Amino acid sequence: MEEEIKKQFEKQDKRFDELMDFLVENVATKGDISNMATKDDIANIHRDIATKDDILRLDTKIDSVKNDLIQEIRSIDSDIKIIKRDIANLEKRMGEDIDAYAEDILDLKTRVKKLEAKQLEVA
Repeated sequence: MEEEIKKQFEKQDKRFDELMDFLVENVATKGDISNMATKDDIANIHRDIATKDDILRLDTKIDSVKNDLIQEIRSIDSDIKIIKRDIANLEKRMGEDIDAYAEDILDLKTRVKKLEAKQLEVA
């Protein structure tokens, strides 16, 4: 009988140890609870977090800004093309003008030489 009682106590001790292990692993301590968020913390998070509507408004605003930027870039791109074309035209005209100026200068030099030659003949 004594042996049977001893076995019962050993079973009880083993079961008690198992329960204590379970409690230690699964039950929160005062320290754990003190670090948890309070109702007010959660309410503040809920108040401050963006809603689906907030995100949709931001998405719409971003799309609008993006479209404005695309239009501005296209306008700038068009202006750059016009400026490049104008520069090419100016370079072409300058080249033609320089050739024309060179011819005029040569003509003037020729005339000056002829006039100088006449002047020498007269003198």
